[in-house]
Amino acid sequence: MGFGGISIWSLLLILAIVILLFGTK
Repeated sequence: MGFGGISIWSLLLILAIVILLFGTK
């Protein structure tokens, strides 16, 4: 279920965290 050891869900989770971080600034 992972591509190169990184799953699509991991990418989505990181993206969500980045959006939250930039959203608080």
